[in-house]
Amino acid sequence: MQTESAQQTDQLILLKRDFSAPSTVRKLLLLKQLSSKMITDAAALKKYHETLLFILAYPDNKELYTLALQQIRQLKRAAEDIFCSYAPRKQSLLNGSGIFASELVYAFSYEITSWLSTAFGGSISLHSSNAEPELVSRILSLFLPAVEYQEITQGNYSLPKRIERLTGKKNSSFALRWLLHIFHNSKIPPSVCSSLYEQLQVYVNWKLDHPFFNRTFLRSLPLKRVCFHDSMPVLKDHQRYISKKINAAEEISAEEKIKLLDIARAALALHGRETDPLTYGNSNNVEYFDMGHGISIALYTMLPQNRFSIESYIGYMAFVNSVPAAYGGGWLLGHRCKIGISIFPTLRGGNSALLFAAILRLYHCHFNANRFVVKPYQFGKNNPDGLHSGAFWFYYKMGFRPADTALQKLAEEENKKRSTLKNYKTDIEVLREFTTAPLELLMNNNVWPGYDAAHISKTVTRNIVQYHQSDRKQALSYYTRQMKRLVTASGRKITSLQQRILARQALWMSILFPNNKKMSGWTKADKQQLIQLLLSKYGPDERDYIVRLQKHKKIWKIIDRSTQI
Repeated sequence: MQTESAQQTDQLILLKRDFSAPSTVRKLLLLKQLSSKMITDAAALKKYHETLLFILAYPDNKELYTLALQQIRQLKRAAEDIFCSYAPRKQSLLNGSGIFASELVYAFSYEITSWLSTAFGGSISLHSSNAEPELVSRILSLFLPAVEYQEITQGNYSLPKRIERLTGKKNSSFALRWLLHIFHNSKIPPSVCSSLYEQLQVYVNWKLDHPFFNRTFLRSLPLKRVCFHDSMPVLKDHQRYISKKINAAEEISAEEKIKLLDIARAALALHGRETDPLTYGNSNNVEYFDMGHGISIALYTMLPQNRFSIESYIGYMAFVNSVPAAYGGGWLLGHRCKIGISIFPTLRGGNSALLFAAILRLYHCHFNANRFVVKPYQFGKNNPDGLHSGAFWFYYKMGFRPADTALQKLAEEENKKRSTLKNYKTDIEVLREFTTAPLELLMNNNVWPGYDAAHISKTVTRNIVQYHQSDRKQALSYYTRQMKRLVTASGRKITSLQQRILARQALWMSILFPNNKKMSGWTKADKQQLIQLLLSKYGPDERDYIVRLQKHKKIWKIIDRSTQI
């Protein structure tokens, strides 16, 4: 039988997305009733926690917001009581939730595990490894003195047990630190270390005893004011909203930039997730925007050594009234931007259209993105949840249309049926047919290119095969010499660091000058502009590269021809 608090929590869940006046009154009453008691039912506490976070993100009014704040603090005490007592069943129900005092067990990348260990010390420990004992021995032998082969290779031991034998200590926090230490001090290239660590399939245990870094209290930088439901608009013209100018990025300190990167990493880690712009994030380039209506968005670029070779992957974390709400990124090439959004489960059912429109608006205004592309996975391809939820219509309502002409016509016909026929629901097979092409939102006529970076990559491969008989070493040597000729012809003086950066970009020459040794048709100014563009890809701020590439019309004419689009 349900407890009274469990029943009241269920009622609150049913009402949380209803912002009518009677519902607001009822929500206030339920919160006041729940505030008079300490919730001891773990299942009810877990549901109450998620409901309070939703209310804090989407509050009806100030009174409800203030009461929800008080309740989240009281919930902390209830969770502490469960974990301070002998209540294994209750603790098991809360573990994995991200609630304060609970524990998480996930497998992360080497980079995020290192960050967690540095940031949270003894709260992070080695839980287990899914790697076979033989693989554990083979990998550890790459990092330890060969003379220790007996303890490294003999016996059928798991990773934790092997570390115990190698260190003489039975301490899971120490074991993880020791493992990370031998990887960190190795002369093996970082990318190879990361790959080897991934093969170990290391699971870590995270005790959420930090007062801020848990789902209960994790928030963005404070906003100037809390936004209540009546001031959150329901958009009628999404494209007009996306086209509106934005305010400049907030002025934030170096410490606040680091904090925003830590917040975003933690928000994902608390859900067992990662994205490259956060895993390899460059705190120096973190930007923070107040988009209005309680929405704030932080942008993240990668460290130069981890950036993509052609396109630019810029990540984001979006917050609603400071509560982490969604994450994703934009893959920018020219004015084209592949875009993705993942809304955290707790905040699904809120004003998702406004939130996504704010993200599109930021990428449109800040990066000059004019062609937004949503890949089919986002609305159902190999994604049953996206298919059955009808996610296609979410994007369609925002102005996205199938990139395929026949599918555009089919979508128009289906949309008419949905508008005119009561209770009409698009057949699942039709929704599946829509996933055979991406969706696009075109903001204006300046939407090139119509293809993505994969086409450029294929052109590089094709030219290596055609002009260098598939010999990558020969091709790289040839185009490196071409790059040196470019620098000499430009008359520009470059440093040794810039020389290394240009060498890394040498295969761009296979697209621009595959059979043009003299680079005819290029003026000295053209060549200097090209060099500056290539250097900016791995410069301090990747936005500089994004904008320079957009403006370099000569390059796009060559790419258009060479990719045969």
